[in-house]
Amino acid sequence: RRGRWWGGARWALDEVVATPERMVGARRIIELPAEPLKAKRSARDAQEGLTLLRPCKRKERDSLSSTDPMFTALIARTRQASAATRALAAPSTCAICRAWPSRVICSACIARFAPAEARCRRCAIALVGATATECGRCVTAPPPLDRCIAAVGWRWPWSELIASYKFGREPGWASALAALLLATDAVPALIAEADLLLPVPLAPERLRERGFNQALQVARRLAPTKFDPLLLQRIRLAPPQASLARSARLTNVRGAFALDAARCDAVRGRSVLLVDDVMTTGSTLFEAARVLREAGAARVTALVLARADDPRSA
Repeated sequence: RRGRWWGGARWALDEVVATPERMVGARRIIELPAEPLKAKRSARDAQEGLTLLRPCKRKERDSLSSTDPMFTALIARTRQASAATRALAAPSTCAICRAWPSRVICSACIARFAPAEARCRRCAIALVGATATECGRCVTAPPPLDRCIAAVGWRWPWSELIASYKFGREPGWASALAALLLATDAVPALIAEADLLLPVPLAPERLRERGFNQALQVARRLAPTKFDPLLLQRIRLAPPQASLARSARLTNVRGAFALDAARCDAVRGRSVLLVDDVMTTGSTLFEAARVLREAGAARVTALVLARADDPRSA
């Protein structure tokens, strides 16, 4: 619906209610006048589909919301705007360099702290030699993953940023972290090749503690049409991996995952892409991949936000 200027008031059909002189992105929106606006149509305007607006009198205010369909629709749209939509529209500060206005992670910080690195194609550990494609561990004992890609290494500032997202109750950062993954080489192609995209699940006890699954929030923003949050399930609560040595991590998650009993054949012959936030030794992803392999998955790959540079010392 097209609108007209009337009485010096600006009519902005936006999802977010603007405040006076507030900057939203690169666009300036002036707040609507205190007096509500009432739509008034002429015969010519009705034919052209145009709306003529004028400030209404104070005595009309009580009946306006119930009698004017255009005003009612605008209020309904405003109330339906989600918190995530408002957060994306409003200016923010970079969580790393504190630049303002900016996205949660500004482009300058991505260019500076997330350079392209040579990594093993099976476990995503950083490689020293530029010509190698797999690390020695994956050559001698191939993991159940066909491919694994990490956006960054587990070091500052990403270690602090992901920890704040994960434990600091910042689910709104998921969109920025998903964008970081999508900007990584070969990630869009890996998503396009996958039939299913599964986040690594949390045990119900962990989910109650954190309030959200950090991997799920990122995964749903990567490929909404392929995203399935309920197919892979965590059936056993294990001690936190961060407190265990490498050898203990490998056995800690054994038997922790299973597929939905009613849909065990959903992965048979299909390409499955796992998504997690951090990969240290790879034990969690390897166990989830093993379950998918046993269920008949033809190909299992993985995406992680960060990869520990030396999992042998973790």
